[in-house]
Amino acid sequence: MEVPSRPSPRSSTASWQIQAAFRHRRSTEACFIGTKQNSRRSRSPERSVDRHEHQLPSPRSAEGRLRKDPPNFRPRRERVGTLIAYIGFGCRVLLAVVFIAAAVSKARGRRDRAEFRASLGAFGVKPRWRSAVAAAVIMCELATAALLAADVTALAGLGAGAALLIVFTMAISSVLRQGTPASCRCFGASTQPLGRRHLVRNAILLLIAAIGVTGTSPATALGWNPAALMVSGFVAVILAALVISYDDLVSAVL
Repeated sequence: MEVPSRPSPRSSTASWQIQAAFRHRRSTEACFIGTKQNSRRSRSPERSVDRHEHQLPSPRSAEGRLRKDPPNFRPRRERVGTLIAYIGFGCRVLLAVVFIAAAVSKARGRRDRAEFRASLGAFGVKPRWRSAVAAAVIMCELATAALLAADVTALAGLGAGAALLIVFTMAISSVLRQGTPASCRCFGASTQPLGRRHLVRNAILLLIAAIGVTGTSPATALGWNPAALMVSGFVAVILAALVISYDDLVSAVL
């Protein structure tokens, strides 16, 4: 019977030392990996902060625009919107002056009122309704001009003005279709008969009303420039004078 050989003390000691060294190496590597991960976690916010701090602002961002553009610079879209707003203000002034002139010329004297009432007969208005219709037309024109004067009621004034112009255009069209002789009493006494040129004038005024609606909004009155308002209003008054004297200008040209 063979007796198993026992390991020598020298070989057992060597294997124990190898195992101890392997366990120590694994524990050292685990500690190193954990320390490295903790250091990364602790330093990652600082790196992200530093990256954002040193990152240059984009030209499209607000900070980039402030650095690149001068203090009084305004984007192109904003400048175009401001220009449209002043054009809309001019359209309001033009229509207000036209309607005020039309109402005053019809009601400034007893003779003017009588002639305006008599001219309504060509439009098919019966004699008993002519006084009421004449008063209603004058009041609507004055009310439209009053609505156009305020920023809060500007849109309502433009709508009322467009409605009046459509009614006037339909009435003139019916008279022209029937061939009834009638004179234009839009701005008081006039010997010029109604014609297609009056339809053209009303179409131009309707276009001006549409442009005024496009350039009118509740926020436009927050940053009005007085000098720009004066220029816009002055140009509008000159154009309104041309509209009022439209019949005389056409007669002089033709």
